[in-house]
Amino acid sequence: MSSIKKYFKIILISLIVLFALYIISGFVIFLQLTSIEKGYEYPNNSPAYFDSSQIQHLYKDKTPTVDTKDYSIKEFETVTFASFDKNITLSAWYIPAKKITNKAIIIVPGYRESKSNYRQLVIASMLYKQYNVLILDVRNMGLSTFTTGRTTLGNTEYKDILAAKKWLMTRGIKEIGLVGISLGASTSAIAFSYDKDIKAAVLDSPFTSIKNIIKEELARLNIPEFLWFVSYLVGYIFFNTNMLEHDITDMLVKNTGNRNLMFYHANNDKRVLTYHSKDAYKALQKAKVPNIHTWFYDSNQHSTQMIKDSNGYQKRMLNFFDKAFSK
Repeated sequence: MSSIKKYFKIILISLIVLFALYIISGFVIFLQLTSIEKGYEYPNNSPAYFDSSQIQHLYKDKTPTVDTKDYSIKEFETVTFASFDKNITLSAWYIPAKKITNKAIIIVPGYRESKSNYRQLVIASMLYKQYNVLILDVRNMGLSTFTTGRTTLGNTEYKDILAAKKWLMTRGIKEIGLVGISLGASTSAIAFSYDKDIKAAVLDSPFTSIKNIIKEELARLNIPEFLWFVSYLVGYIFFNTNMLEHDITDMLVKNTGNRNLMFYHANNDKRVLTYHSKDAYKALQKAKVPNIHTWFYDSNQHSTQMIKDSNGYQKRMLNFFDKAFSK
């Protein structure tokens, strides 16, 4: 009998240890996936200048085919304003259009990126020829308030986009569109769904299933995918973060209406798989939502087409917004 008790005790202790390791792994994974470093990844960048060395990794021969001076914007303003959550101040660069207009585009950076990243700066240089531009640092990024040092994958950051829209309206802006990059595109999709006064959105390489992108990030890091659930539970229980709060595809289907929506995505994107955009597009088509546009191009890089095919990127984006906005 004593041996049975001994074995039972060993089994019980083993189960407790395994459960503890399971929970600890959840903490480690959650913090690894969501942690953000404070400040700019490129502190010397601005709309006026960024170093061409930052885009050399996009080219096999390491020689950029673009001169970053072509993207220089001389007139811009650093602005701050409050988000909708208390004690959060947002930082942004406001770039007035070359011509007078009451239309503006908010650019939302991607995962662990700030407004100083070259992607946002290149896109801004395309847009400001016709529209006012606001490049936004969402909370915990760039020079915006550093609250938790973690991203919620758009589940709270969308409020910062809506706050940016409100601020633009105080400057006399009447019509507003969004351009989001990667995580910024997913966050923009949530904001676009909540605020039907946003006229149009370009979603460049978004994920549309938060559950799947967590699992795919784990696979990319060689971490067993089944651990996604414990990382979700840890965030929900210990960090008050519900990663699955928003079903992005479902929100777009229910809330896009007659507004204009554009998906950009590389056909062989290795970071955010192309099906995220394609499945959302199919769901919108099935629901007979009009005014949905796509550009699925041949590349295996993630959200680099604004550099690799800047003319095609600019032409499609400007044509899209020209048709989406009132004349």
